[in-house]
Amino acid sequence: MVIRNEFVEREWLLRHLGHTIGTHNVDHIINFARDAGYLDADGCVTVLGKNFFRVASRDPDALGYDKNYVIQHFH
Repeated sequence: MVIRNEFVEREWLLRHLGHTIGTHNVDHIINFARDAGYLDADGCVTVLGKNFFRVASRDPDALGYDKNYVIQHFH
């Protein structure tokens, strides 16, 4: 169960960051996530990344996204 949750968190986080910074280049998104502290050097979601996922994925209005966009792309 923990592996599945980490996969979901990492997938959501990378999609969100890609949309936010406006790129589909996975290497660029991963480097950005590492620099921001959301992923560690091994690509695992950090505590900061888990907290960001927990808050942002449940309150899309806090991010300024249309609810349909969030449902379509992240759930």
